[in-house]
Amino acid sequence: AELAFAARATASFPGAFPPARVGEIDTVVAERAAAWPGRAAFLARIFPGRALPEAATLIDGAVLNNRPFGPAIEALSRRPSHREVDRRFVYVDPKPGMHSDLPKDSMQLPGFFATVLRSLADIPRQQPINDNLAAIDTLSAHVRRLRYVVDGMTPEVDAAIERAVGLRVFMFKPTTERLAEWRSRAQSQAAREAGFAYAAYGQLKIAQIVEALAARLAGLGAVPLEAVRSAVWGHVRARGLDHPAQALAKGGPASDYVAFLRNFDLEFRLRRLRFLIRRVNTMTETATDDAARAGLEAMKAGLYAIVEPHQQRRQPDFFGPTMRQVAANSAADPAAALAALARGLGLEQLDDASDTAMVALFAGLPDRSQRNTLLRAYLGFPFFDIAMLPLLQGEGVDEFDEIKVDRLSPDDALSLRSVGGGKLKGAQFSAFGAFFSRAYREHDYLWGRLHGAERLIDIVASALPDGAMLPAETLAGIKRDAFRAIVDAEREKLTMVPELLAALDAALE
Repeated sequence: AELAFAARATASFPGAFPPARVGEIDTVVAERAAAWPGRAAFLARIFPGRALPEAATLIDGAVLNNRPFGPAIEALSRRPSHREVDRRFVYVDPKPGMHSDLPKDSMQLPGFFATVLRSLADIPRQQPINDNLAAIDTLSAHVRRLRYVVDGMTPEVDAAIERAVGLRVFMFKPTTERLAEWRSRAQSQAAREAGFAYAAYGQLKIAQIVEALAARLAGLGAVPLEAVRSAVWGHVRARGLDHPAQALAKGGPASDYVAFLRNFDLEFRLRRLRFLIRRVNTMTETATDDAARAGLEAMKAGLYAIVEPHQQRRQPDFFGPTMRQVAANSAADPAAALAALARGLGLEQLDDASDTAMVALFAGLPDRSQRNTLLRAYLGFPFFDIAMLPLLQGEGVDEFDEIKVDRLSPDDALSLRSVGGGKLKGAQFSAFGAFFSRAYREHDYLWGRLHGAERLIDIVASALPDGAMLPAETLAGIKRDAFRAIVDAEREKLTMVPELLAALDAALE
């Protein structure tokens, strides 16, 4: 039902179809004696804060934004990976380039209806994406700069770690007690050696944490954000929790400031884990010994397993109804709300479980030099974070993976070009050609599936590491099998394009 509603809404182009309403789907569900168990949750998600979602009318989103790269880029910060990924933006462009039904140099003036149609359709549908692609390229360039900073700092950080914990520690296998002690000493050393920079770093961390806590409590309690933000900030300032200098004073590790970080700084823990994963990836790429590579791959898999429970704590559904009830009163009693949230997050208990898993992963590495390199990276992360956190602000990324862009269009799918598919029927009449012919719709639907399969196969194949690329004939065979499966699956349903089906059968023999 949800997909049907989405399809109905996106087909509601002004003048072609009436606006979509929830009641239409309710009627269809009732006529079919079907159920829509997730209706309430779905409507609450897509119409947040709306008292009567049934009264909402929806039209095709392309009228305002046909290429929503901006929201997709913004979503990066909300979609961090909890396993190894090849980060891609894939956009669909069924009619590449800008086309018009009038000749380019025509002196003919468009009529009233053509003018209205183009104002509604051509402008948003043909908006340039250069700015969007440039924004993504900027993100990737930013990631490259971060890598450059990290690589340049590494020798100095390694030396600082030796000053903090001594060289002898690398002669011993880590235990949970040792790991916790070494980590605390390294963090204290990083704070001391950062000098004036630590005050700015500490204030930035507190600001990030408080803003995130306020947003989380407001969301859980379904209460206005501004009131919760004001209350939480008031509590933090009254307790003196916004003074990072506490970490530098005698007894800093036991200060209220550090306790606050231990209770709530989930993002620091995630950044450290991803940083370590990146170091493992770098070492894996240069490993020449099969046993060493296998050990690193096992280490990486284990690190992603540690990431998972951290990621779960980012989700609103991680917390139960009791936490939601307390959060609803967070503006009036922020201390109680924060105490309940700290218990709910359970980060100190999670640290204990993570340390146990981390020690096992270090012990599983067969090569001592690899273990020591990764241990230095783990303990040295506070030094890197002090330098990197300000660079991460406003970019919507907290990972070190570049972002790639792929297009899905007829111009990019060439395997069946001898049969056709270079231009879709619906591209006619300002992209409305298929509205008026079932045969056109069947033609474009089938080519859409074929083009989509080919491009997705290309994208997956391009993610293979160097040295593991598929031979051209193997890739062609995979595509041919996919094409045959699509044609066979659609043959009985597509009754208006027999010539196209016959041509495809001949090409795929």
